[in-house]
Amino acid sequence: MREYKFRGKRIDNGEWACGDLVRDMSFDPHTLPVKCAICWDNDYIPVDTKTVGQYTGLSDRNGVEVYEGDIVESNHRVYDGGEVRLNEIVFTGYCWKLRHRDKYVADAPIGLYANESDNTAPHIVLVGNVHTHPHLLEQGEME
Repeated sequence: MREYKFRGKRIDNGEWACGDLVRDMSFDPHTLPVKCAICWDNDYIPVDTKTVGQYTGLSDRNGVEVYEGDIVESNHRVYDGGEVRLNEIVFTGYCWKLRHRDKYVADAPIGLYANESDNTAPHIVLVGNVHTHPHLLEQGEME
């Protein structure tokens, strides 16, 4: 069974929170409504809506969970031609894809990099995310 969870940057301290996604809630009648929050261990944590990303269901070769908006290096001898490539994880066309920072390189479905027996992607390594490390993508355009 696929695990559904989300990650977002906390509004109060900028750290990442992971858990269930809650939208359009007001936590306190004396404050403005919060548009998005992460629920974890019966606690609602307000997060920046722009930073919310869904878990892909895969971990990189080091066992780190991969989320939408993450930046990964890929190195697959067939799909990447043996080159190390920098990609953003995106959800498009009804599936998770690796979007290369060069807009002229086609998106690759993340399933091509996955080992279905243990939900790992042995040919990718997490190096950052678009919210904390946007400079990693500055060398090429991503659309």
